[in-house]
Amino acid sequence: DVIKMGAASGFILRKSAVEVLRADTPPLGIVDKITPTTARHQLYDGDMLVLATDGVVDALGENGVVDVVDEAHTTNPQTLADKLLLGALSRGAEDDCTVLVLRILAIWTKFKNNRNYFWKNFSAFYLAKILILLFL
Repeated sequence: DVIKMGAASGFILRKSAVEVLRADTPPLGIVDKITPTTARHQLYDGDMLVLATDGVVDALGENGVVDVVDEAHTTNPQTLADKLLLGALSRGAEDDCTVLVLRILAIWTKFKNNRNYFWKNFSAFYLAKILILLFL
């Protein structure tokens, strides 16, 4: 579930589309009682969630955010966050500008579909950690 409280739109970036997360409520802390906007969204391996302050979304507009995402051609969250921030600043953003981009990684799916991949890449690290904890 996504619980959205006012201000700037958020975005879910999928392989083939961008979903805009909007809320018609004021930001948290403006009024005493508020009912948040709640929606259910399934996130899949490789999806990215973009959250930005109103300085970024106001400077770019929702369509501008989507355009930057389309032009970025990246699955690297830091690269995308940098491009969104630079885009907002280059368009004269007048408010605070912060961008958070999260990429969803389905570790369980990788484990379930390829147990050898999981154990080869993760077991040595966890085994070393367990041994250290046992002997401290």
